[in-house]
Amino acid sequence: MEQRLLFKTESDRNNVPVPSGDPDGLRDYQRHRVDQIRTLLGTFRSSLLTLHTGGGKTRTAATIVKHWPGRVLWCAHRDFLCNQARVELAALTREYIDLEKANWHAGDARVIVASVQTLQGERLKRKPRDTFSLIVMDEGHHGTSKSWRAIPEHFESAKVLYLTATPKRADKIGY
Repeated sequence: MEQRLLFKTESDRNNVPVPSGDPDGLRDYQRHRVDQIRTLLGTFRSSLLTLHTGGGKTRTAATIVKHWPGRVLWCAHRDFLCNQARVELAALTREYIDLEKANWHAGDARVIVASVQTLQGERLKRKPRDTFSLIVMDEGHHGTSKSWRAIPEHFESAKVLYLTATPKRADKIGY
């Protein structure tokens, strides 16, 4: 049975203790999502991770990346999201997290964070199609746009994990 916690303030949410028994420091609902995603990606090419704003999508997905056996591409569309992902991934995996953005060209690190805007056209085509086995698309509600679809289409054998707090935003209903 899934438990939902409601918080009156952001401070209340941040004061919820993290269970000490989890090896990755995840809360119960985050561990549940990690287990679900691993199962789904074992069967399907893609999955969608939805958690409320402040619910730890980055940390939850970073845990999946930490234990992923191959190379990983993490895509975001804003500088602060790329930076947030790099910090969280480096802290959790204890690996160097490379960057592919504007004038920066990533090397052969196991995990690369890239901006969606940078990884387009010729720059994307120069990457071998089998470079990554997992792609994480932060703010995945943008995943229906042509520029966002180009990345998973290019790396056609990679599994894809979309992250969002607002899965219905792609259809613009109510916005």
